[in-house]
Amino acid sequence: MAAETSSSGAVAECRVVVEAGEEFVDGWEVVSINQWDVEQVRVLILSTAALYRIKYKASSGEILHHHRQPLDDICRIQIGRFVFGTFAVARLFRSAADEDGIVGLRIFSAEHRGGSSLLDEAQPFRTYRAARAALVDLASPDALVRSIADAILVAQDEALGRRCTLDEFDIKRSNVLGPLSVVRNKLSGV
Repeated sequence: MAAETSSSGAVAECRVVVEAGEEFVDGWEVVSINQWDVEQVRVLILSTAALYRIKYKASSGEILHHHRQPLDDICRIQIGRFVFGTFAVARLFRSAADEDGIVGLRIFSAEHRGGSSLLDEAQPFRTYRAARAALVDLASPDALVRSIADAILVAQDEALGRRCTLDEFDIKRSNVLGPLSVVRNKLSGV
């Protein structure tokens, strides 16, 4: 397995979530984009058996909560540039220059186990982009996104003897803000 490539203090602090019997592989600071199209800073930790998504409070060094996704539950990874619809409400809060063209990562769950709420269950994927803090050691956000995808594929190959599908095409961000974005995402298969 690969050694840690991130110099992040958050990654070092969050390694403790890795369960007994698993080994830490790598970690990254990312921005997670939830089902309401809201961006939240998170830490991803990859172990030899799972991918952990962690809410970490840097000011206190506290792990507020985390979610464990087994490697065999990851059925597809999508890498692509974020695009918004022409009439996306989200465009009111972000400039097109800032968002269109940024490379993101979408990780799909085979079991659609997004979390404990009904809204989490309705979304069969998690969407991420590079966090600014994570880009210190990398040439571009593209490099971070690709390194995460590559690390997951290698970990799956080593742990399971197989890899999930890797697709490369645009990732459409929601045109709808709020709980209705979950319904739109589910119905459109985004």
